[in-house]
Amino acid sequence: MDKSEVTVTDNGIELKGFYKNAVHKKMEHFIGLSAWNIVTEYFFSENHQLVFVHSTKYQTVDENGYLKKPQKLSELRCYYENDRLIKSVGAFNNDEKTDYLKESQNLKNDLKNYKNSNSKTLKTLPLIFLTFAN
Repeated sequence: MDKSEVTVTDNGIELKGFYKNAVHKKMEHFIGLSAWNIVTEYFFSENHQLVFVHSTKYQTVDENGYLKKPQKLSELRCYYENDRLIKSVGAFNNDEKTDYLKESQNLKNDLKNYKNSNSKTLKTLPLIFLTFAN
């Protein structure tokens, strides 16, 4: 991942990869920030292309402290075909636009590097959890 694009978190970051018959089907990316969490799901076709992204931002803290049940602030659904955004539904309450196509490639590379890395490399990567589901 490009260092200029790294998100600094104080409540953790998690990346899960889901595979079926050794084919990467889905990723879940969680970013925990001071007052909110962002959960983004990426779905891939049989030929490994991004086809759908679902991103949700939740408020976790208000003026009284942590919320028992996080409140949804915004939600966005993006549909892709042939590596092109063809439709987006909803609005994402965010200061910047995320290039989900580029982000999905970066995260896929992170998963691949984590999966194939040796213990020396593992110490330099952010905490990533891999989940393998059939």
